[in-house]
Amino acid sequence: MEQLPAAQATSLRLTVFEGLSLRAAAAQLQTRPMTVSHREVRLATPRAQKKALAALRQHLVGAG
Repeated sequence: MEQLPAAQATSLRLTVFEGLSLRAAAAQLQTRPMTVSHREVRLATPRAQKKALAALRQHLVGAG
């Protein structure tokens, strides 16, 4: 997650790890739900997914 841009990492943390809806995450970030959605869509590319999963794996292994 540290390798992602701050706005993208925050959007991902709120929606995936904390389970907030796009609307609730957008309210916390003081932005629109579509903005949060677009930040997550950037992870849809295979390269971005691979990079994000590797960072998450590293984070989880380091925490354990």
